[in-house]
Amino acid sequence: MAWARLWQWLNLPEYKNESDHLAAVALNAFLWLGLTATLVSVAGLRLFAEPPYPNASLYLVSLLVTLTGLTLLRLRHVVFTGLLVVFGGWLVMTRTILTHDSLEFVNLLGHLLLIFLGGLVLRPGMAFILASMSSLVALVAYLTAPQLMGSEAHPHTPYHVISASVYFFMGAALVFLARRWIEQNLARSRRNDLLYQALFRHMPEAVVLLDLEQRIIQANAHASELLGYPLNELVGQPVEGIISPAASQLIKEYLPQVLQRANLPVYEMELRHKSGQPVNVEISTALVVDGNGAPMCIQNILRDISERKQAEKELLLQATIDPLTGVFNRAEFESMLDRALGRAQREKNRLGLLLGLLFIDIDNLKVINDRLGHHNGDRYLREVADRLSHAIRGGDVLARLSGDEFVVLLEPLRAISATEKLAERILAEISAPLELGGETLHGSCSIGISIFPNDGRDSVSLLRMADLAMYAAKNAGKNQYKLFGELEV
Repeated sequence: MAWARLWQWLNLPEYKNESDHLAAVALNAFLWLGLTATLVSVAGLRLFAEPPYPNASLYLVSLLVTLTGLTLLRLRHVVFTGLLVVFGGWLVMTRTILTHDSLEFVNLLGHLLLIFLGGLVLRPGMAFILASMSSLVALVAYLTAPQLMGSEAHPHTPYHVISASVYFFMGAALVFLARRWIEQNLARSRRNDLLYQALFRHMPEAVVLLDLEQRIIQANAHASELLGYPLNELVGQPVEGIISPAASQLIKEYLPQVLQRANLPVYEMELRHKSGQPVNVEISTALVVDGNGAPMCIQNILRDISERKQAEKELLLQATIDPLTGVFNRAEFESMLDRALGRAQREKNRLGLLLGLLFIDIDNLKVINDRLGHHNGDRYLREVADRLSHAIRGGDVLARLSGDEFVVLLEPLRAISATEKLAERILAEISAPLELGGETLHGSCSIGISIFPNDGRDSVSLLRMADLAMYAAKNAGKNQYKLFGELEV
């Protein structure tokens, strides 16, 4: 636990403001450098100097300044840390100039570093203030420091003072220009970021950004609304959390292609709303790279096509489903029958596989319409369709051919007797009493049966033969079935 806390303290916290973060990084590096130099100097004194140790108080002050600065940084006090380091360091370097080495290279370098640091982490003008103060200290050290401090005269000329001042102001000018350049680039970066964020937030489409591990790292408000998640819940989820199981294979296929910089076409996918409902979208996917061309993230623009899909579904239903009864219509049934016959032809060598067709005509529908009205006649047809659906097998096909005519396709049919059993079930279902329009009805139907390949080898023939068998059942008294193969032609 103690080591974990120490490691947490050693790590620099993340600052929300980019300028503060950059300043904190610079101060942190400077402080660690100063702490290391102080510790090395103290160790050198202990090894090579005799007590009393020279500059012991100076090293103690340096140690306190660096440790205090490191602590303030981790408390997110960047400005206080900058003031402490710059002015504390400047006072330490000034003392060494006045009392010891005067304008030696190490002291000049130390002042230049402080000028740079002050201009970068505080204000650009601070570099010129420090340069002026350091130049003044250099002049004082040359003129009066030996007498004031009781030390020996420094063997330096006015040239040293002038050259040191030139270095200080050149450093201040350099840091001023560098700071201006950095601020201009940061301002441009912030402006571009604000423009991107505005575009990102206000795009009419939903936008989802994935990292290279396919986790959501950012999304806009439209994506949140489309998927039903608050942004804080959406960000951080793996992409598998918002897609339907059927779309998983598509993700596994497409995202690796994106990372390989392939240009993907616009594709459709079914996502999953937080409520569990499917959401149909059209997706444009692109790889986002940095200035060096290295992949950063995967951008996905989502367009909600749920309404279009619903319209397509409704059109498909209109094209294939009878609107009154909800079973297949004639056109769809004929198409399904042709496909079934094609399969049967391909499998003709498999013994025992037949195909059966039941043509069902509802008896006395005109009487019901005339007595109870067409509204109740439609209700009766819907009830008949429901009863037929319950009577047939799971794999059989039921369709309505016209007003009172229905048809059932049995595929595969292993025995002709199966059609007769189904016909008996249908007769029983239809004849069961039904309350309609205030009356109790006992309906009936007539059924004709044809068999492939015995009675015909194409859809037209099979339907015609089943129709003929149905009329034979109707002429024989209704409420019964006839097989075409058993009719006397």
